[in-house]
Amino acid sequence: DVSNEEVAKRYDVQWDNTRVALPLALKKARMDLEKTKITRSRSEKKLKKLLGDRAAMLVKAPTSGVVYYGKCVRGKFSTSTTTTASLRSGGSLTANTVFMTIVKPRPLFVRATVPEAQLHNVRPGIKGTVTPTGYPDQKLVAIVESVSAIPISSGSFGSKITVAVGRKDETLMPGMTCKAKLVAYLNEEALTIPPKCILSDELDEAKKYVYLLDKNDKQKKQRVTVGRKTDKKAEILKGLSEGDKVLLAKPNGKQEEEKEEKEKPDENKKNTDEKKEKPDEQK
Repeated sequence: DVSNEEVAKRYDVQWDNTRVALPLALKKARMDLEKTKITRSRSEKKLKKLLGDRAAMLVKAPTSGVVYYGKCVRGKFSTSTTTTASLRSGGSLTANTVFMTIVKPRPLFVRATVPEAQLHNVRPGIKGTVTPTGYPDQKLVAIVESVSAIPISSGSFGSKITVAVGRKDETLMPGMTCKAKLVAYLNEEALTIPPKCILSDELDEAKKYVYLLDKNDKQKKQRVTVGRKTDKKAEILKGLSEGDKVLLAKPNGKQEEEKEEKEKPDENKKNTDEKKEKPDEQK
């Protein structure tokens, strides 16, 4: 009986301990569960961020083409050398830096720089030819598509020239250089003379004139209207006809005076002969 009473008392003590400990253990388990949930939520957010970073590492091109290192500025990749040095294992790039450019090889066009002095000769629609520097035997048909309204640099304007490229011209790629020759003005029936023949009036530079030789080789000053002009030719719109003899320079004034002086002695001689005849008549 005594032994059974002690066992019963021991069970009572254990029950009391268990009745007090179980709520605490349950509370602790619930707290651990909440902590685990918070840790899991943080891990999920971190995983989502890592997955986003990994997705951002995959660069998807918006279009197909050829990859050029560096930034393209008017057909030139001036930063390609410095960019290539950074695109290596362990290299780094500055934020917001263009390190590659995707270029469509076709259609092909030319970026040209027009000096301000020649701006009046270049306009949309005029035709010409383009000769690639690397393939001088190729002549490509070109048409001026547009000319910038404002200068791209001091004294220079930008122009876009469309080029007709065939299958045989597959070797031509963006970034190459070329020489463009445009026909700004064409008049096959134009009457032209060397520009140095044309002189300007001292009081009015707008008035132009030349010196002609008539049938008797006498000099004659002729007013002319000048059209288009280059370094070698000047178009004459009015004042001259085909076959006219034009002096290359203004006649020398000294030569004119010498010519007049040579003519004067002949007149003096003529007067002397007349005087000699008069006395004979009186006699």
